[in-house]
Amino acid sequence: FITPAASMWVFIIALVVEFPRMDADTLKLVRDNAHWFIIAGFLALGVNIINSVVIKFTGSLMMKLLATARNASLVLFNVIFMGEAVMAVQFCGYTISLGGFLLYNYFRLKKE
Repeated sequence: FITPAASMWVFIIALVVEFPRMDADTLKLVRDNAHWFIIAGFLALGVNIINSVVIKFTGSLMMKLLATARNASLVLFNVIFMGEAVMAVQFCGYTISLGGFLLYNYFRLKKE
């Protein structure tokens, strides 16, 4: 699957980018919170497995549409409920993204 390859590349990049900047305080922080790092690792593994299963049953297009809809929904939520400022053209773009996702699902379900 993807997880071992992804883990290898993340580790290699961390060796180059992150490790040279680490000091004793950073390593102590990691040691003191090791359980959170382990939990985060297992959650990431779970996300990769779930992504693989979703792609297997729905297809890669649906996965891409879900990711786009998730991002647009998050931005619109922040605009409406958290007072985040966006330009009108950005708001229109996010709205079109969500509208396209909804239309795709509507026509897909109507076809079945």
